[in-house]
This record gives sequence, C-alpha cells and structure tokens, in this order.
Amino acid sequence: MNLLKHWLVLAALAAAPLLRGGDGNIGVSALPAPDTGTVSELPAIWKGGEGRPSTVTLTIRIPGGEPLSEIALKSRSINRWWAISGVTLEGVRDGKTVKLAAKPWFVRGEDDTPKVFAIKLNPGAEGFSEYRLSLRRPHGFLHMELSELNVVFAGRLQTEIRPERTLFRAGGTVSGTVKLNNPFPSPVSGRLKLFAGETCVWESALAVPPGESESVWSFPAAKPETFRLTPRFESDAKLAARSTGELRILPKRSRYRMSVGTAHGSAQSAALGFTVRHDWSDASGLSDRVLSSIVREQSLSRSNCGVTFETAEDGRYMVNADGETLKNIAMHVPRRLGAETAGVFDELNGHPGLEEIVYYNEHGYHTWHVRGLADYSKHTLRLYRDWLKERYRDISALNRLYGTNCRDFSGIEPPRKFTGPSAAWFDWMEFRRYSVAQYFREAYSLIKPHLPDTPITPKPINFDYYAVSTAADPWLLRDACDVYGYDIYPFQREGYLDPAMSLDFHRTQVGERPLKFLESNFEFRRVNQTEKSSADMHLLYMPAFLRGLKGVYFYCWHQAWTQNHRGFWLCGPDGVLTPQGRGAAQVAKTAQTLAPVLMTGRVLPATAAVYFPWEEISQTPNVAPISAMRGAYKLMTQLHYPTDIISHHNIAAGELTRYRVLLLPLSRHLRPETAQRIAEFVRAGGILIAEYQAGRFDQFHRETDSLRGLLGGKSLGTTDAFKSFDAGDDKGIRLYAPITKETPFGWRHRPNVEPIDRAERIAAAADAEIPARFPDGSPAAIERTAGRGRVLYFAATFFNSYRNYFYTLNTLPNPATRGNEIINVGDPAYRRLLRAFLDRCEVRPPMRPALGSDDVETDDSPFQILSRFGNAECILFGIANWGPHERHAVAFEADVPFEIRRLFVMDTVRETLKELPFRCEKGVLSTTLPQLGKSLVLIAMRNAGPLLAVASQPGEGKPVAVRVMNFLPEQAAGTLQLRVDGIPAPLSEPLAFTLSPGEEKCFELEPDRGFDAALLRDKRGERLPWYVWITYDGDARAFARVHANPEGLSAP
Repeated sequence: MNLLKHWLVLAALAAAPLLRGGDGNIGVSALPAPDTGTVSELPAIWKGGEGRPSTVTLTIRIPGGEPLSEIALKSRSINRWWAISGVTLEGVRDGKTVKLAAKPWFVRGEDDTPKVFAIKLNPGAEGFSEYRLSLRRPHGFLHMELSELNVVFAGRLQTEIRPERTLFRAGGTVSGTVKLNNPFPSPVSGRLKLFAGETCVWESALAVPPGESESVWSFPAAKPETFRLTPRFESDAKLAARSTGELRILPKRSRYRMSVGTAHGSAQSAALGFTVRHDWSDASGLSDRVLSSIVREQSLSRSNCGVTFETAEDGRYMVNADGETLKNIAMHVPRRLGAETAGVFDELNGHPGLEEIVYYNEHGYHTWHVRGLADYSKHTLRLYRDWLKERYRDISALNRLYGTNCRDFSGIEPPRKFTGPSAAWFDWMEFRRYSVAQYFREAYSLIKPHLPDTPITPKPINFDYYAVSTAADPWLLRDACDVYGYDIYPFQREGYLDPAMSLDFHRTQVGERPLKFLESNFEFRRVNQTEKSSADMHLLYMPAFLRGLKGVYFYCWHQAWTQNHRGFWLCGPDGVLTPQGRGAAQVAKTAQTLAPVLMTGRVLPATAAVYFPWEEISQTPNVAPISAMRGAYKLMTQLHYPTDIISHHNIAAGELTRYRVLLLPLSRHLRPETAQRIAEFVRAGGILIAEYQAGRFDQFHRETDSLRGLLGGKSLGTTDAFKSFDAGDDKGIRLYAPITKETPFGWRHRPNVEPIDRAERIAAAADAEIPARFPDGSPAAIERTAGRGRVLYFAATFFNSYRNYFYTLNTLPNPATRGNEIINVGDPAYRRLLRAFLDRCEVRPPMRPALGSDDVETDDSPFQILSRFGNAECILFGIANWGPHERHAVAFEADVPFEIRRLFVMDTVRETLKELPFRCEKGVLSTTLPQLGKSLVLIAMRNAGPLLAVASQPGEGKPVAVRVMNFLPEQAAGTLQLRVDGIPAPLSEPLAFTLSPGEEKCFELEPDRGFDAALLRDKRGERLPWYVWITYDGDARAFARVHANPEGLSAP
C-alpha cells in the first residue's frame, strides 16, 4: 500500500483509546478516507452519496505478528439509512493474503430508532503482521459507521477498563469495572493498578482465574480535570493494556446553579450564558456518549422530552363522545416502561449531562384543547366507575344526587356533552382532573425507580384556559414529579402578566416542587416579530424569577426546520441574535447572578389571594370564570398588592389564614365546606371581595346560597339591562358583558350554550353601605362588617367587566397593535373603587413606588409589575415597567422584615449596577430611584446577598477593570474571564480569585491581543458586548457587563 496516497493513522493507544489493541505499536489505516472522524477517534463515519465508497478497508498492523484470538467490531445506526451488509477479514504475511473470515452484518430495514450492532471475527491460530478488514454496504448511498474496534491477543492477559460513564461530578465517585480475560490454564496473581496520567488512583491485589472475570473499582472525583485511565498489572504475565477514552470530572453542582436554556441550542447559546438545551427525542436513544458530546462540544447539559411507554393492544386507543375510535393512545390502557428504556435510565441515573427527563409533552393540548376530545375508552370508563364507587360507596347515594335509578356502579355512563349544570357533569369534570393525575402518577412511578437521582417532570401547557381544558390540576400532580415544569406562551389580553400570574398560581399548588418553564417565549400568533424588543423578555421573565421560577428554556434557538416558528427564533440563520434572543440572554445572565438569593429564598408572603374557581369552571360552559379570575388578579396587581391564586385545596388545607384579603371572581358554584371556611376567615378578621351570585349553588348545582348571610342582602335575580354604574364622583362607569370565548381554538367540547347576564338585582341588608349604584338607584356594590372582618360585594360581573375594558394610552407606541393586543390600562374608576375599600380596611401595598397620577395618560402605576423575593439576609424588589414612560428621581418605599445595611439597584436591560443611599426606619425602606427604565431589581441586604461585580474598560485596548463584591455568606473562590457575548473562544485567560464573606477586591483582565478581530462583531457588523464571567462554587456563575466606564451604558 502506498501510504502517501491513502489516509493513514499510526497511533499509540493513549491517543487512540477506542482502537482496542493493547500494544502501543499497533497501527490502523483506512482506504479510502472517511468523510468525518478518524479510526483513531471512533466513531468513523462514511456518508453515502455519489462518489462515495461502497467498501472501506481498514488495515491493522501487529508488530512481530503476535497471534490474535478475536477481532470485535461495533457499529451504531441512527436511522434506516445506515447499513453494513458484510465484513471480510484477511491476513497478510510476506506479501501474501489469506482469507480468514467473512460474515454478513446488518441492514437497517424500516425501523428509525437508534441501534447498536456488534460482530466478532475469529482470525485463526496463526499470527499475521497485518490484518485487513473490509466493510461493505448494500449501495453507496447508505451511510456506514464504525463505533468500536477491539483487538484481543491470544497469549496475553486481557484487561478492559469499563468506566460507568465518561462524565463525573467533583465531589462524587469515579467508578466502573475492569474486565479481565486470562487465556492461561492457571490463575494469574498480581496487583492491578489504575493510573490517571502518572498518578495511581486505584489498586487491588488480584488472583485472575482462567477465562473471563470482572472486578469493580472506584475512587473519589476530587477536582475538575480531564484524564484517561491506564491499567498496569504487576505480574509475570504479559498484559494487553488498553487505556480508556477521555474521562472528565466536571465541577460540583452548586446550590446556586440556575437552569436557564433554550429549546435546542449550540456552543453559541452556551457562550451567551445559557446552561441547558431542551430537546425532543425518545429517551431510549440517550446514552453517555450523546450527553458527554453535548457537554464536551457545547458546554450544555440536556433536558430531554420524550418517553415512549409500551401499551397493551386491547383498548389501546381513545374513544370520543360519539363512540369513534381515534388514533390517540388512551390514557388508562395498561402500560409499562420498555426494557430498553429502563436500561438506558439505569445507566444514566445521576448523569451530570442530564438535566432532567420530561414525559408527556404538552399533555392534552392537541387532543382535548384543540380538538375538544375527552376519552371514553373502556379503560377510562372502568376507572371512572371505580372512582365513583370509592366516592359514594353506596349506589343509592349517587342515585339520590343524580336523580337516576342505576342498579350498580357498573351501569353508570358519563355525560357525552354539556347540557346544563348538573351533579353528573361536575363529577365527570372532577373525574377528568383525577384521571389526568393518575395518568401522570403512573408514568412517574414507572420511571422514578430507574432515575432516583435525576429530576423527572411532566409538561402540561400554560395554565388557566389550558389547565382547565386539559384537566390538569397542579395540586393533584405534585406527587407525579420532582420538578413541576410546564410550557407557557403569553398572548392573551394581559399576556404581559401571564408568567407572573402562572407562577402565583402554580407556586401555591405544587408544594415545594421547583417550578420551571420548559418552553416559553412571546406568542408569535399575536405579536409579530418586528414588534418584539429585547426589553420585552425582561418584562416577562424577571417578575417570574422573582416569583419563584427556578429555570426557563426559551423557545427556540434557530433550527432550519422550524421556519413556521421563525417568530420565536432567538437566533437567525446568520447567527445574529433576534431582539428576543438578546433579551433572553440578558435575562439568563441576570438570573444566574441573582441565583444565591433566587435559589435559597422564597416569595415574600402575599397580601391577597384570588380564588381559582374549579367548581364554577366545571359547571359553566364558557371561559367566563377564568376570565374573571384573570381580571381579579390584574386589578390587584395593578394596585400593587402581591396576590396569590389559590384553590379549594388550599382552603381545605387551612392556608386561607395566610392572607388578609380573599377575592372570589365569578364563584356561583362553591363547595359548602369551602364556603364555611371562607365565612370563618371573614369573621376572624379577613377581608372578602366577591361578585355576582357568589356561593348561590354548591358544586353539584344545588341552590344553597351558602355566603348570603356573609354578603348581606337578598338576590332578586340577574339582568343584562344595566350597562353602567356610578361610584362616588365616577359616573357612568361602563359595565361590560362577560368574556365567554377567548382561546385560540375555543372549547369545542363545551359550547357556549348559556350566556351570562352582566348584573344582579339585590336588596341590601340594613347594615350594608352602598358604595356604588346602578342607573335605577339599586345597589351595584354593598359593603358591610361581618364579625371582625369586612366584605365588599359587587352585584355584577365586575372582574370580567374590568378585564374587558380597553383603554390604550395615546402615548403608547403603535396602540392599534401592541397596545390593544398586549397591554390595556383598564378603567381607572374600577381601581379607585377597590383601592378606596382596601384603604378603609387599612390594607396597603408592601411596595410603594411614587408613580400614581389622577391623569390616566400620566398614571404609570397600572403598568408596573412589582415583585418581592428574599431569604433571611437579602430581599430582591423587582419593578417591571410596561408603561411608555421612563421616569427619573422616583421616590420608593417598601416594608422590610429586617434592618437593611446595603442597597443596590440593578437595571437588567441596561445591565448596570449602582449602590443607592437609603433610610431604613421602623420596618420601612426608603430611597430614590435615579432612573426607572423597563426593568429594575433592588438588592436590599442585611448581612449577605449575591456575588456582584461591575466592569469597565476606560479605553480601547486597555485592561478591563473589575470590582468584585462577595456578599455570599461563605468564601467565594473561582475564576474571572473576559468573554465576547456568544463567542465560545474566551477573550482572556482565566484569573483565579478568592474572597472572604463581605470582601471586595479589584482586578484587571487583559484582553488577548491575538484574538480574532472578526469575532468582535456579528455577521451584520454590529459590535458584540463583552462580559466578565465569574465562575465560583463549582458551576455557579455571575456576570458583569463591560461598559466604557463605570457609569457608562455601552459596551467597549
């Protein structure tokens, strides 16, 4: 063979670990050249296509012609277009070729799932100085891959080191097995040692029996490093020693590490500060190799969405209300986790490259929500009847409630469509929520035994409308996950509130489960790409992090196949970030910088709670209850009262006493036990704000009027005649009809058959005050004392009407599009009415920026989303400003639970950090905000807080000055490094630092003068920002934007 004409690799095994030989002089060459990879760095891939070889020959050279006992090959296929149809082995001695073995191998067929194939060839008893392996494929258009090549010597003790995986975490254990093959008839004794470089990391005395045996080894993963393991056997026997592939110990996982990522991802997204890529693929295709390559090549961990369960054939598919069998898998058909998937999970449990496993992508969205389907298959019906039997015990009890005459539970049929409120319909809705929870719990119970050390989460979509139409009750799902993740795409009238609102709901429902957005971005159907700005991402997601969000994966990093989703792209096809991509990257850096507080604290207690009306939702054939809930939350948020959203579960658990105020939006149906607890709450000093026939029926639509004695007055029926009301000096306040249809697809299984009147005629009790009246003088609202508490009752669909009111400011940019679709101010008269009542009850917001005005055009207060989050030493106050105005010198005060000693303000959009003067007296923090742009976070500390830094470059080519302030409660040790945003190659060498708690120190970072100047700008010529990356406590990070000077706003 003319080596000058053909591709050749002669490699020692230390450099060619996957060529399994055992002698440093073994060489391998390939003819013709592979398309990608080399045989010394398997896998070697030969792609199909015109001009590509149909046969590839590998040459193995054995100095001295030592006999071999086996040559083993492995190949992997990722789809049906990968095939090896045959293998031939020949030996060469003295220029003569001897055919030794020939075997067919595999052809892929039609199965697209990844698979591994192996074949062993017997080279015979003779030794050859050269072996030739020929791999063939059926035709040159298919692909071929060689993933592993093992050479076994006949007269040596064989050792093969098998690490458990190739990635480990510092503070853990590096472990695996060593496989030994003794070809001699007697045991071989000696001392086996494993070396990482020149350091012995494990050793053991062994007596290796004839044939194959195995020993377990392990040693501490002391520090981050990359190495290969090489065995040495101290014995008279000759050893075929083979090093492992590259092993890597990652830094320990910090308790401050934040999961921020993108759907899909790349090395560029990692270089923007993201830590995770979220991908969709069946989990059975995951492997250490897949995860390790992502960590090695992209510096990201992987969140994987997709678990396929094996299901029984009998009753496998959903049946709709009309009895038609569908193509969707029924929820309660018997299922199991396949052996292959279970094995993959067993191997990957606790893998540092696996962020979490996500099962059931967007459950119910494409079946129940979009297509209006519910499952009536035999397995679901059996569960339904068992559920009823458990609930009622005696069929006579059910018959009395339903007005039926069933002989036993086996004869009960669920309702097929909504024909009006009824006990049977409520139970069917309640069962569906139970059914979904059982479906999720079963999946979790099948997966968790195999992944005890890896987080598992379901993936419902959004909340409110979607939670209802897909029957996902988060309270019931808390036992079906380790992390509660869901998808959310803000797009409704007050879409700007959606992330915050969803957190204030889910946080109260899932207990201590961490919350993540597994997919999120502005909803492109409603907001065109050109209307999005980088600041929008701060406005959406900073309030979410300050409401307990522990991670977000932005949808989506650029993928060529997602053309229809280009309005979501974070990165264009030219590699340039879109506006929301730039904003998402800034939010990711900010969240990680604040993580020492965000990951150790909690949302400060809310003043108020809005009731999530599951009972009304079940019995109302339109979206009015959810719309009312959104209106109530919007009102309280615009009045700056921190507000949770709670359900009957919370009230049954005794959690209502946590709040001063409870709002009951459109709750005509209410469980008697819930109504009783509400009455007890008010009489003990609580404040109730209710509306429109609250508590008139129980959940089964039996008239109970359970709250009438609390509300005061008598209902005289409903009317749609009143179109306005008066309150004090506000006259002719518009009263809008309830919103009954709003989702993109509607609720096709719940047609709007019963519109809701907008008002109720009431006769007020003698002790009631009347703060608002309808045009005929009858009460539009009544206010009264009940026990030690206070009640405000609106005789109208008040919260729905407020939400349905549109007023966009003249000063808003492009109000016809952005204003109407995303932000509307709402009628200030509603806010004045509610604020006056809360003032009379001496309830004031805990955060009070001076932004209010009597002029609706200059009143910025409704545009602010205020947030409070903290731990025992630090409070984060967030101000997200959706309004059109930027204010200066804004007075600000907030209630604080401890004395504040340091106060900083972080502008997350401008990426600046400044210390502020302040006063802290009698539990009130007071300061002046120099500038209120779009997104601020005030960092108020007693004795501890996050690791903070500011960075500036006073002139072109000069060192970057960095001031690092360690407010952590412990020592901070790590590195500082200068980086160009989105460029994987660093701009400076890492600089080690160590800071004691409370210590501040200045450093200088010298930019690499040899850095490619072309990388300083994006493909459109825009200069890329610079950041100082601060890595500490293992893999925790903080960031500082490099400005032209300490007070500047531009990158160098």
